[in-house]
Amino acid sequence: MKNKRGQQLMGMPFTMIFAIILIIIFLLVGVWAIKHVMSTKNQIMLLQAVKDAKDNVGNIWSMHEGSSKTITILLPSNVNNLCFCDVSQHGCPPDGYEKLSKEGVYAFVLPREVAFDYGINGYWKIEHASANQFCIKNHDKLRLKNVGSLVEISEAS
Repeated sequence: MKNKRGQQLMGMPFTMIFAIILIIIFLLVGVWAIKHVMSTKNQIMLLQAVKDAKDNVGNIWSMHEGSSKTITILLPSNVNNLCFCDVSQHGCPPDGYEKLSKEGVYAFVLPREVAFDYGINGYWKIEHASANQFCIKNHDKLRLKNVGSLVEISEAS
């Protein structure tokens, strides 16, 4: 009888310890999953902002000269700036980016580390565009204007 009682006492703490370990594992997996989903959401938000800008430039380029449009750029909270510049100009690309071999206007995400976190290169060529070097923050507006063979990208005031 004493032996059976000893087994019950030893079995109960083991079961509790095992249950606590399982709860901790489930919590850790849950936290990891939430972080992964949030990171993916931010990555998609950044890529969508750049895609919207590129698509709008293409739309304005196909319109008549003088056509213009103002768009709002929505960026994830961990992106400080989205910068636009022509790589042939001095000071482009921004710090942290290597010199690009192809001419043209590019969009760059700052800080560069965000691009590394997302596993992307952090810059995108924007076809049919011209721009002086400038950066925008979240919810800032871009002004796109057809100036003939190119679309001028500038910060809307």
